[in-house]
Amino acid sequence: MGLGATGGGTLRHEGYSSTFGGTDFAFTISPTGEGGVRRIGGPGRGAAPTGKGLARVDFGGGVLFTHHKQTGSTDATTATLNQTDWSAFTGASFLNVLLSGRFTKSAYDKDLKTTAAPTPRVEPVPGQLFTNASYPDQSLHLAGEFSMLPIVAPFVSFTHTRYKEIGAVKPGDTRAYTAGVRVGLEMISIVATYQRVSVTAGEDANYTNIGAGLRF
Repeated sequence: MGLGATGGGTLRHEGYSSTFGGTDFAFTISPTGEGGVRRIGGPGRGAAPTGKGLARVDFGGGVLFTHHKQTGSTDATTATLNQTDWSAFTGASFLNVLLSGRFTKSAYDKDLKTTAAPTPRVEPVPGQLFTNASYPDQSLHLAGEFSMLPIVAPFVSFTHTRYKEIGAVKPGDTRAYTAGVRVGLEMISIVATYQRVSVTAGEDANYTNIGAGLRF
């Protein structure tokens, strides 16, 4: 079993700011008893044993609390909103493939249809490269990673997100289709990603991202 914690916030921009904190847990089942350090699914996902049939299964859940705040020109608070994200995730390592899924349901302490709410500048959703100014209702993220090559691992994912109605405005659902590749070079990990986002009753958009990090 593994436990994790996260916390942070966003600096105030155009009167909006937020703070967040949460925790999550994961259970690992492995026939060989190996590879329980890094997760296949959920927050902090990483590598897992492959090439041994069903080598490992992860499952778990978590909760994330976010406090949104909007202030006016005189620094007086004009609106606040508390958001709670409940998530459940699972992952499996089978032969040379890592499969994972994550479902998140968001709850709010106020009715967004009738109450003035802060306009979020950053509202991240797992599996999306982009941020938006809408409050999510629920999100499903499915992913697969293929580790056939020594240092190169192609991956694909799909994320479907529904959003809360704010006042009389109902944001369209988003569907994010993602493809990319991870390259592991000793202590350096490089990730290149392409994502196409389809919006209900809206225009499609394309996003690309290249990142690198150190592995210890």
